[in-house]
Amino acid sequence: MVRPALDFSQLTVSERLALIQAVWDSLRAYPEALPLSAEERALVAARREEHRRDPAGAVPWDEVRAELWADQARDEEAGAGERGG
Repeated sequence: MVRPALDFSQLTVSERLALIQAVWDSLRAYPEALPLSAEERALVAARREEHRRDPAGAVPWDEVRAELWADQARDEEAGAGERGG
């Protein structure tokens, strides 16, 4: 397979993350293409059991995502300040 040369340097970090998310979403449409190892299956089973025992211990994805985006925004602002922009 020939892979085109892609220059991601023109994309902001947020744009790169959005691209990663789009690629990941496209892969999730075909879970059979991403088989789990025995170790990964065991980890999933253990995490499910942990959640079954203590469902209140989970943090909703919307909260996690909001925190990650806020962290990213702060990092980008700090980086812009370091570059003088």
